[in-house]
Amino acid sequence: MERDGWLRRIERDAVIVCAGAAVMALVGRRGDPGLAIGVVAGGVLAWISYRAIKRGVDAMVEVMAPPSSDAWGYARRAQRRPKSAWALVTFAGRYALLAFFAYAMIARLRVHPLGLLIGASSMVAAVAIEAIRTVAGSGESQGQS
Repeated sequence: MERDGWLRRIERDAVIVCAGAAVMALVGRRGDPGLAIGVVAGGVLAWISYRAIKRGVDAMVEVMAPPSSDAWGYARRAQRRPKSAWALVTFAGRYALLAFFAYAMIARLRVHPLGLLIGASSMVAAVAIEAIRTVAGSGESQGQS
């Protein structure tokens, strides 16, 4: 399975789920935008969190990758370590920043907390959709053999 194609589908589905939930919130509340704004704000927080996780995992993979076979492979890997260590520090810092953003949105901007939760769950829903696709796809390929 191609990693990038899989991730792009999840990213696309998360945006669709978040936008759909925001539209349903707007229609369900008869034009009152409070809940819909909360959904979009939660989606933004989920997207920021997703990007932080993706960068952190990419940095860890870069650190753990075996050195190349050429003579300079070790030197290049040693040069990557400080960059990767900084990536791990910023990875942890992003979560503190996300917590601050969530607090600011709820306490200061008065964003609807249920909407924030729904929007933040859009990435989870997208992963669930992809899991169902994968299971359904593997079931179809087994039935054809």
